[in-house]
Amino acid sequence: MDDCRQLFIKSYSLSISRWLNKTTARTMVNHASHVDFRVIDYSKENGIVLLTFPPHCSHALQPCDVSVFGPFKRALRSSHNDWIQMNPGKRISIKETAGLSKGPFLSKVTAENIIPGFSRLVYGLLIGLLFPRLNLLHL
Repeated sequence: MDDCRQLFIKSYSLSISRWLNKTTARTMVNHASHVDFRVIDYSKENGIVLLTFPPHCSHALQPCDVSVFGPFKRALRSSHNDWIQMNPGKRISIKETAGLSKGPFLSKVTAENIIPGFSRLVYGLLIGLLFPRLNLLHL
């Protein structure tokens, strides 16, 4: 096992399986660069169930990435840009971080942003169950 993926899955199995003493599950992206036959074989031998997700579908599986964290990061970037323009030549220090993050956090990490994200996820899962051949990556 000379590969990073193999080293990761081996250390995962040693730390988790010993602690739980039973079959465990590991989620990973089903992309050729992430999944290797030796990793699959090792996992099978050591009681690790690999749950894989299609590549490029985090927007469908992680609703807060789209509905909350994306808007928060854009608002935070804007807050930082405003501060930099008002303080030319200075760098943002740890002392300014909380103050610059407060506005974007309070405006973007809200129930109004969180609930629609999960609603889209549930809607997508229901559509996927009803129409399994439908491409859910564009919902």
